Amino acid sequence: MNNAFDSDIPSIFVIGSPFQALCLVGAVRNLRLTDYKVVVILSDRFVQIKTVLDKFGIEFETRHVGWHRWKMRLYRITSMMHRNNKYKRLFVGDFRNETLLYFGLQYVADGSDIVYLDDGNASIPLFDGSRTSLPLGKETSHAIRVSERRGISFMKYFYSIYDGFSNSKYVIRKNELSILLSSNSGSTKSKVYFIGTNNSRYCAVTNILETTLMRVIAKNFQEIKRKYQNADIVYIPHGKDSATKVKSLCEENGVEFKKLDVPVELFFIDQDSPLAFYGIGSSALYNLKQMFPQADVYNLFLPFRAKGDEMARKQSISDYYVSHSIKQVKIEL
Repeated sequence: MNNAFDSDIPSIFVIGSPFQALCLVGAVRNLRLTDYKVVVILSDRFVQIKTVLDKFGIEFETRHVGWHRWKMRLYRITSMMHRNNKYKRLFVGDFRNETLLYFGLQYVADGSDIVYLDDGNASIPLFDGSRTSLPLGKETSHAIRVSERRGISFMKYFYSIYDGFSNSKYVIRKNELSILLSSNSGSTKSKVYFIGTNNSRYCAVTNILETTLMRVIAKNFQEIKRKYQNADIVYIPHGKDSATKVKSLCEENGVEFKKLDVPVELFFIDQDSPLAFYGIGSSALYNLKQMFPQADVYNLFLPFRAKGDEMARKQSISDYYVSHSIKQVKIEL
């Protein structure tokens, strides 16, 4: 029986974001894959995805996947068909994205394994049990039935940048991005970076008013100035954030606003070590701490009320960060 992480299994990757692309490169390099195909689902972040794959010499194809109901129905139907394809393993960029899954199932043979990569830090609550289950909606339930019918493993194998969990439900192999993200410089630059979150999405999930979030960010700009008096402060917005309000906030507080066209981790490969990083639950904080262990990294944790286990998920991510030398700063609202 083949191991799901063997190097010689013909594989296909289906991805849809820049960070998924970075995790893909890690899998190709670390697992020493030679027989594989990459399919990128077109989106408004395609330029960033292409930049990542081009930088590491990864060839790829593109597909336009509609999100309309009839398109989803078509993917569901075609995913059910028994196939004897060349590819025996499917790497999916995000375990929460059913469209990537259904699209990828068209390429793999019956009896194949699905291996999930990371997109942000959503895997942490899943691995430590804070996220007790997937939302069993119509699409997820159908995916389970398809996988059972075709003998395909479902929600079992993860090739993740996060490790150290003891969870019998999953088989987790460490995706070492350090092979890609090692900084070339040992010197330190007098800068502090605030890594932005997707502010509108964050406020929607946490029920925190955007004005409250802006007030928290502004207050921390001032605290950073007091703590690192001779340092320049740079705010890097999240790739999906319109960031219009926070851009004005930066101008008011003398903070440089720097929008990137690459994942934040790639930007820092050729940079000197900053003095510190700040962020609000950003997945980049973990990777940047691995790249610059000498830098101070602070994760701002805001209390909030939300339905379900959302608070427990945020806390589990913060706790995991603390266990990897990232300091938790509890904010009083």
